[in-house]
Amino acid sequence: MLYRLEERRPVLHGALKAAPKLLSLQRMNIHFRTQILYHLKAHHLDRLSDGKFAVWWDCESCVQISIRYIESMSEADQSKKEEHLIAYFEKAKKIVTRLLERLKEDIDHHFSVTPGKEFTRAGITAINFDGCYHVLCIAPDGKLIDFYKRIK
Repeated sequence: MLYRLEERRPVLHGALKAAPKLLSLQRMNIHFRTQILYHLKAHHLDRLSDGKFAVWWDCESCVQISIRYIESMSEADQSKKEEHLIAYFEKAKKIVTRLLERLKEDIDHHFSVTPGKEFTRAGITAINFDGCYHVLCIAPDGKLIDFYKRIK
């Protein structure tokens, strides 16, 4: 299993480069990379919805979406992120699965009618969840490409 973790290191490195706020955390916490790599081991091909058309994420989209979610947290929550990194990954996954459950019929209809086009909810079609708007993009093969909290 270690060889699989080693294969994912470039994905993790790329995601961390795109997340400058987390690079400082990485330098402070020596276990940071290990935590993320073990998280990837557990969630590298998770199915996120149970609709007619399955939505899933691979290790790359899992890390990028989770890190983007962590970066969008308030400053008060960010001070705790060193201690509870994996809890934030799980929270991001929980929000994604709840939103996908809400959109299951729309996703199924979209891919039935236009199977070769991405399913996107952005701009005025962004999804309101707990008072925040979220942007979502799903590839025609069902891979969750993008998900983040929209900043006004």
